[in-house]
Amino acid sequence: MPWFDGLIYESIRGIGDLNIQHPDAVLQARLDGYIDRIYAAQRADPDGYINTYTDLMEPTHHWGDNGGLLRYQHDVYNAGMLIEAGVHYYKATGKTKLLIVATRFANYMSNLMGPVPKRNIVPAHSGPEEAVLKLYKLYKENPALKKKLGIPVNERGLLRTCKVLDREPWC
Repeated sequence: MPWFDGLIYESIRGIGDLNIQHPDAVLQARLDGYIDRIYAAQRADPDGYINTYTDLMEPTHHWGDNGGLLRYQHDVYNAGMLIEAGVHYYKATGKTKLLIVATRFANYMSNLMGPVPKRNIVPAHSGPEEAVLKLYKLYKENPALKKKLGIPVNERGLLRTCKVLDREPWC
């Protein structure tokens, strides 16, 4: 189903958090294997877009384009849960691979979404705005982390994206 990516990312987030209290090397290795596949899948897209349902079933409908149904495709929800998982997994393990995927996707969203001339992509599900804010705060509180990743981090764009997704003053 279109939202399954988001559920997988939520599971990674939760298992990463659980692993802090109850370390399990076998489970950790299994998650790292999934993250390796997520990382490789994202590398196939030059923009950093990743959404299994849309890529496999509706490849010309990214973000609801060309007659796609964004509300059903869950592009924004899945992106938010990926970003949330990247932040939590990094905090739980110190590993950056999923954080790189999350940041790359968040940067892409920052370049794509917003007021004209950008796209007005409205999420049909809450959650992504909080995830983007957590990513922004992670980099704000840990400036050296940006250099460690080896990819650009657009802090200002992250904050702007949070505001676009939520349209609330607290972002």
